[in-house]
Amino acid sequence: MLAVATSIYAFFVGISLTFIKVPILEPTLIVGCVTFIMVFFGAIIGYRLGHFFGNEAEILGGLILIGLGISSLILSN
Repeated sequence: MLAVATSIYAFFVGISLTFIKVPILEPTLIVGCVTFIMVFFGAIIGYRLGHFFGNEAEILGGLILIGLGISSLILSN
């Protein structure tokens, strides 16, 4: 579910960049590099801490994603 939510969020960010006529190469490279770094370290940390927190960490991650989506909607108006 988190992967689907993240993909939908990324889809709408890409569409919004098109509407404001931003050259697509630079933001794509920046977002790609930052995403790679965050996922890499997140996977390492998740692997090491996953044994302690289990399902609670998954619920917390979902709540954080929902919060980011709501804040994005509020701040965009």
